[in-house]
Amino acid sequence: MLTCKDIPGVASDYVSHEGGRKSRLLIGLHLLQCTNCRAYVRSLKNLRSLAAASFRAEAVPTDLFERLNLRSNSHNTSIGEQN
Repeated sequence: MLTCKDIPGVASDYVSHEGGRKSRLLIGLHLLQCTNCRAYVRSLKNLRSLAAASFRAEAVPTDLFERLNLRSNSHNTSIGEQN
């Protein structure tokens, strides 16, 4: 079982929908039980959305979007689409 100390190390992958099914399930189970970690993950999602929205898609190289795991309209999806 994951603890609150584990969440910062795995939250980015969880928000990015990366990692294995088992890992995502364990994170999800912890988030169901922990209000503070839910708030942390929600804040991370909001931060990623704000960062994505602050970029002007035409001025940002495609590889930067990929490295940050962000999306833009010029890259065939919506900015801030991650939930």
